[in-house]
Amino acid sequence: MLEFEFSSHGAGMIHAYRWEPEGQPRGVVQIIHGIAEYVPRYAGFAAFLNARGFLVTGEDHMGHGKSHGKEPCHFSGGWCAAVDDSMELLRRGLAACPGACGGPCPVRAGKAAPRRDRPQQAAGKSDVRRV
Repeated sequence: MLEFEFSSHGAGMIHAYRWEPEGQPRGVVQIIHGIAEYVPRYAGFAAFLNARGFLVTGEDHMGHGKSHGKEPCHFSGGWCAAVDDSMELLRRGLAACPGACGGPCPVRAGKAAPRRDRPQQAAGKSDVRRV
């Protein structure tokens, strides 16, 4: 498991994780945890997916696990920042998986709540390819 951090779209740092399979990944699975959780709880599931050729990634949402705002256990940025942080990690996961399946990795993603400041998302358009 690789651990790394990136700047949150709210404030603070997001702590993220990536489990890489042996060989070329078949695709990317992103773990998005629940309200009182953190991503390392899903290490067994990540190992299961790795054994089947999937690259697995996930981040502790702001205020969860090792992610932190300006103060410990502080959530910054609200729902929109949390969605943006998750999308940032998904883009990084896809970038780590070039050429799998003869092109971009397939992604199964649920729909996030549309944002008023992103009309293309509200119209059902997305930059994430679905299979």
